[in-house]
Amino acid sequence: MRHIVFLSGAGISAESGISTFRDAGGLWDRYNVMDVCSAEALSRNRQFVLDFYNKRRRELADKRLNAAHLMIAELQHEFPGRVLNITQNIDDLFEKAGCQGTIHLHGELIKARCELCGYVWEIGYTDIVGTEHCPACGASIATKSTFSSSKSPWIDSIFFNNNELALYRD
Repeated sequence: MRHIVFLSGAGISAESGISTFRDAGGLWDRYNVMDVCSAEALSRNRQFVLDFYNKRRRELADKRLNAAHLMIAELQHEFPGRVLNITQNIDDLFEKAGCQGTIHLHGELIKARCELCGYVWEIGYTDIVGTEHCPACGASIATKSTFSSSKSPWIDSIFFNNNELALYRD
């Protein structure tokens, strides 16, 4: 086997009970994306944005893995270093399944990020309240997610990984 690259979106976790964003009845049917998923919204109505992500985080705590998460983890264990997992999802179901090195294009719900220095740390399924500050520099914090108008911080890693994988072609 050469290499396998998985690229998944919200549909892969829908079977686990996680709402998709764009499908009929999805989150964007109930929320305006620019009200909860933009730097401007965080600046304008910080608590509303934090509450949106806090709710997603609390809902995530009891979600169960599905066959797709388990299959990708199994392939990673069977073929170490040859299976790259890239997802648009912000849930932690791949990690719960045992996947290693998953690239989360849009961030991760269970992590917080400092708005000033960029320090990232795991917060699990706890809420972020507006009064919390970065343990590294004392600035404001937010969920580690990529807003709709932002470039994913992982985009350079993906190109690097694709270039690295291309080196293994026969």
